[in-house]
Amino acid sequence: MTVIPKKRKKIDKDRIDNYYWIKDNKQSITPYLNNLNNEIDTLIDMNTINILDNEFKSRVLENYSSYPYHYNKYYYYTRLYKNKNYIKLFRFKNSIDQSELLLDCNKLSKNFKYFDLGDYDISISNKILLYTIDTKGDESYSLYLKNLELEETYLINDNICPNILWINNNKYVYIKFDSNRRPFQVCIHYIKSNKHEIIYDETDEKFIVSIYKSSDNKYFFINSVSKTSNEIYYMTRSFRECILVQKRTSNLLYTVEHNDNFLYILTNHNFSNFKVMVTPINKTEITNWSELLKFKSVIIDEMLMFNNYIVLNCKRKGLSEINIYDFKVQNLSQIKYDSINYLSLYINDFNSDYLIYKYSSIIQPTIYLEYNMKSNTNIVKKEDIIANYDPDEYAIERIKINNLDLYATICYNKKLFKLDGNSKGFLYGYGSYGITIEYTFNKYIISLLDRGFIYIIAHVRGGGYLGQNWYKEGKLEKKMNSFSDFIEISEYLINNNYVDKNNLFINGGSAGGLLIGAVINMRPDLYNSAILDVPFLDCLTTMLDSSLPLTIGEYEEWGNPQYDNYYEYILSYSPMDNIKKQYYPNILLTTSLNDTHVGFWEPVKYYAKLKDYNLNSQVFLKINLEAGHQSTSERYEFLREVAFKYVFILSNVV
Repeated sequence: MTVIPKKRKKIDKDRIDNYYWIKDNKQSITPYLNNLNNEIDTLIDMNTINILDNEFKSRVLENYSSYPYHYNKYYYYTRLYKNKNYIKLFRFKNSIDQSELLLDCNKLSKNFKYFDLGDYDISISNKILLYTIDTKGDESYSLYLKNLELEETYLINDNICPNILWINNNKYVYIKFDSNRRPFQVCIHYIKSNKHEIIYDETDEKFIVSIYKSSDNKYFFINSVSKTSNEIYYMTRSFRECILVQKRTSNLLYTVEHNDNFLYILTNHNFSNFKVMVTPINKTEITNWSELLKFKSVIIDEMLMFNNYIVLNCKRKGLSEINIYDFKVQNLSQIKYDSINYLSLYINDFNSDYLIYKYSSIIQPTIYLEYNMKSNTNIVKKEDIIANYDPDEYAIERIKINNLDLYATICYNKKLFKLDGNSKGFLYGYGSYGITIEYTFNKYIISLLDRGFIYIIAHVRGGGYLGQNWYKEGKLEKKMNSFSDFIEISEYLINNNYVDKNNLFINGGSAGGLLIGAVINMRPDLYNSAILDVPFLDCLTTMLDSSLPLTIGEYEEWGNPQYDNYYEYILSYSPMDNIKKQYYPNILLTTSLNDTHVGFWEPVKYYAKLKDYNLNSQVFLKINLEAGHQSTSERYEFLREVAFKYVFILSNVV
């Protein structure tokens, strides 16, 4: 690749970037990227891709209906059909046999290579449907209005965020981007007059705005949030003004729900694991908040409001549980399982005594359950059954790596795994933004488990597995802890005979790609191969460029390198800046041309530089020229993308 050295001056030091030019030459470099795709396509085993693709399809419910949820006199659900990539949206009043088709995303996507239905909302009259779609993968959405009685659809707006909410039958709210693609303005559209009005404008570039409504549908909330603080405004359906709940305060985070003229607040105020507080709706400042619920050693991830209950989705040392508070009797009940699983809350009816939630695990397809909050009893409402698949043939275990509560979760085929150091390992990590890699069903990984692999999730610091303190120990000037944790887990797996030292494969995406990129610079000897998906590899250059989307908001995660201490610290682990002449694992990089989270140029630059420095291994780059950060939107094409990655792994087993 062409080398055009660019000298980047900072803090009296020169940093040479031979490939900086790629960022601003998207069109001219596309033929080169096509050639890279063709190069790896000729080397990959298409027969094995087809075999894996068929295995994945056998675990996909090709004809599938979601569990219906109730909203404003109707039940809503989606359906997928065999050989179709996208959903159809339906509703019914009394019988599913009398369903009304609202949207057919297969028709809407017909002329596009990428398609995403961002959001939809039905007017209070149930006669008008609003929906947003993205047809490039750049997360820039177009807003459409569909008159359900006349079957007429109109384009209302372009280049907006996906979030939309009806306020009443004449007006709805939506969100605009600024020039850096930051969600910053909340607007109202008055349909009859066709007037658009800005009702909130966020000027602090660290903050982004979102909108949501209370579970009782009486209030709407504007949430302006950074990585470390936020503030919320509320408004009624009549909409006279936006009323501030509590002004933004350093390190204070909160979300708000409404019930019977009280605001219920989930917050980290003086309690890092989050607690529930309550205040009258006319006295919303923090000095009026009173404590209602908090738990020792339990992290509250989510709060769901019912008329007679508060439902809290929680974690206890990384494991799921649901706690339910009954307003009438003022006591708690709990949903908890002994297995290593993931419990998630479904869309629920505010006035109901029944909670719909989902149970799954890495090896267990989703089960929908209904919990009677009066009698504390459970029944199964819907179970995703996969033909010729038995979850009991597989096992999940959690391993404690050290005395700092560093954990890894492993799963394997019971018939194939032995603790003898001969198993192949596939280790996944993320470790940023306080995000937890949940134990959701992984229909793909079964194909590796059936070939003698064990699958491992590394719960490193910087993620949210053990709460906010675990997250803070792996961000800013403590980011190195994420990398050392991942390396320690890798060494533990090898030294304790979980995996063959020659067959440990690793994977991470986005910020997880930064994790993998840093680790293979530090300890390339530990790994056979690495897959880096849409990876954040040129982090110092990106964090120095405040014109890029998201950069300013990221200062609270990584630090602002305009300051000497953060510049030096980010430089010390930046994957792009720490490439050196050494033996690397085999590497597959994946990216997408329209990615607005991590610019396509980052993995492309990394690929070019690594080809110059790497001493012996294979290095490949695969780029989707039609998609964004989430890769292809077509469900069947996505199966083949995963199969492609797995073939890369299987072809490098020794």
